[in-house]
Amino acid sequence: MLQKNNYIKLVDFGLGKKLKDDRTFTLCGTPQYMAPEVIDSKGKGYGIAVDYWALGILIFEMIAGTTPFDDKDPYEIFKNIQKKEVKFPKWIKYSAKTIIKGLLKKDPDE
Repeated sequence: MLQKNNYIKLVDFGLGKKLKDDRTFTLCGTPQYMAPEVIDSKGKGYGIAVDYWALGILIFEMIAGTTPFDDKDPYEIFKNIQKKEVKFPKWIKYSAKTIIKGLLKKDPDE
């Protein structure tokens, strides 16, 4: 979508939510794109950092053809997200790795 200032904005109308406060407590989303904060929220909620995480996953998928934590079982995907470091194919350029790693940082408020 285009914003009023003509900048591109990624949107998912099925799961979009406007935050009234800095945090939300809703558990929703595609497992492959969920940030650790969403899975581990334990009543603390999470902020917009999860959107940057999802963008990092999307960029990885666009380059590599798969998400970094994928599995057939959604529960295994959650475990992979919580425990695994991202393993990049050797052919992914350093600049792309740097961008993706920057987006996949954990929520600083956690």
